[in-house]
Amino acid sequence: MPDDMDHQISQLQKKPEWANFHGLISCAESRLSKSSCTSISYLGYGSSNVVYKLTFSDLSSIAASVAKKDEERFNPEAKLSEIATMAFVRDSGLYPNIPVPRVHAWDVTFTNPAGAPYIFMDFVEGKVLDEVKNSDGLTGLDALSNEEQLSIVQSLASIQASLSKPVPFDQIGSLNRSEDGKFSVGPLCTSKTVGGPFKSLHEYWRSLLRAQFLHAMEEWSGLQTDIIPGCWFESNYRPQDFSNQIQFLSALEPHFIPPPQYLRLVLHHPDLALRNIIFDHQDPTKVKAVIDWGGAQILPLILTAKFPDDLQSRADDPFPCTGYPDEKWLTVPNDWVSCRNAKSIPTVYVHGKPAHPVPRAQAMVKRYFLRQYFSSCYAQSIFTIHGDKDLARARLFADAPYYLKFHEVLTDGWECWPVYDTWIKETYSRLQLLGHRKDDIIIGPNTYAKSTRSRFCDLGVVERSVEGKSSGGVTSSTSATSITSTSSGSSGGATVRGEKSERPTTERVEGGDAIVGTSINSTSGGTSGGGAVIGEHNERPATEGEDGVNAIVTTGIISARIGGAAVIGESDECPTTEGEETQESVDASEGS
Repeated sequence: MPDDMDHQISQLQKKPEWANFHGLISCAESRLSKSSCTSISYLGYGSSNVVYKLTFSDLSSIAASVAKKDEERFNPEAKLSEIATMAFVRDSGLYPNIPVPRVHAWDVTFTNPAGAPYIFMDFVEGKVLDEVKNSDGLTGLDALSNEEQLSIVQSLASIQASLSKPVPFDQIGSLNRSEDGKFSVGPLCTSKTVGGPFKSLHEYWRSLLRAQFLHAMEEWSGLQTDIIPGCWFESNYRPQDFSNQIQFLSALEPHFIPPPQYLRLVLHHPDLALRNIIFDHQDPTKVKAVIDWGGAQILPLILTAKFPDDLQSRADDPFPCTGYPDEKWLTVPNDWVSCRNAKSIPTVYVHGKPAHPVPRAQAMVKRYFLRQYFSSCYAQSIFTIHGDKDLARARLFADAPYYLKFHEVLTDGWECWPVYDTWIKETYSRLQLLGHRKDDIIIGPNTYAKSTRSRFCDLGVVERSVEGKSSGGVTSSTSATSITSTSSGSSGGATVRGEKSERPTTERVEGGDAIVGTSINSTSGGTSGGGAVIGEHNERPATEGEDGVNAIVTTGIISARIGGAAVIGESDECPTTEGEETQESVDASEGS
């Protein structure tokens, strides 16, 4: 070992404190039958690993991936699955367009001479584009020219399309490889879900919900108060809130099973991003290797339709964009389609330093169009690579967002459900209002802008109002608005009372029952089976349902036939259009 090796090791970045780098070099020399290591240098790091380059006296080099997690947090089964996945991509023959480094040796224990789990694999010469910077402070894809961006996005779409090829397995889970080299699907090995393998998406999702019930029974049976501890996003989260949310999710689950063309099983790379792709030095569009396969899974196609991180955009970047509800998703981007008034853009901080906000805002808008280009290239690639002519699959990235949102809610678990509370209830309410037929794709706006509110007569509003006063005005995430003023109408002998609120709602009375809801100063009513439907104010034009008794429209003024009765959704200055063959006339009445 060279005399300066101690100095080289001392200069390494991101060293796990439990790793022995002299031991790592010794393992490489012995397991790879190399004479001596002449140099070691830092290459990069990911969420779970740090990667170093080892060069030997014969001038050959390998990449050594060392686990960043300590023994308590490290999952050896997950690391073995990552190794099996890399071998599957290389050796199965299904992915000739996806180059993957060959793994030569590994150890997933902390008792080896290196003191940490490691993988020795091919060293791939090239460049990683997420390290590129420009004069505006932008990095990665955002720092490249428009032409370069289109070329890189096309390469990313080609990788995604290659991974969309059906796999020879019939279960959801993570890949394993037996000692005789055969591949199989085992339990999921991800940071959020462990279990399986699962025979269907329905079984997978029901298992996630069941796990939440088991947690509640095991952890909350001995609570000394009505408040559940440990909820990061809601300090007054109660068992009743949990119960309410999981009932909604359980009811929604069957509706989010997608049509058959989106259920075929494929291999999913969970972190397809520029930081995990090595490009050729001379040709920046040529992919030399795709790395970091940790957490890869066999999943239904629709759950793999996540845009690469370099194309994602969040609702708080470059500045907060609040909506109703304030939706912030990891798997579905926020669609920035304008920079707004540049003078109103607040200061942007990049790596802790103030930066000019306009280039960042423009980059986020540009990402919107790059996502559309990615989807277009994906549709072309599944045809050219696989000969897939299914037009539905060509629309995968347009159809997937609401399925990804639902999956994210389930996998995040109860701790995050207060964040999703409004989205859960709003989605339930809209599906209930519109109806949903089997195999119909569920699509919707990028984010909800208004509320239709579930059609319930919630008699707990008084108790929550009292609880709010006794706790200094703080109520739980599911608390209702207190009644401040009412407007009324009648239908079938029932009285409809509204609440004065800043948020519009859609309410309904069926069979003459009284429904407590929310309105803004006035209501419009309709009849349906003896009840009234209370609407909203909006400036959008009316749209008439055209599908017999099943036609319901979500946007504009809802007016359609349901069982021969008129359903009126939103009221405004623009004219309403009534459903045909209605049995009752509907009058709009104003109150204060």
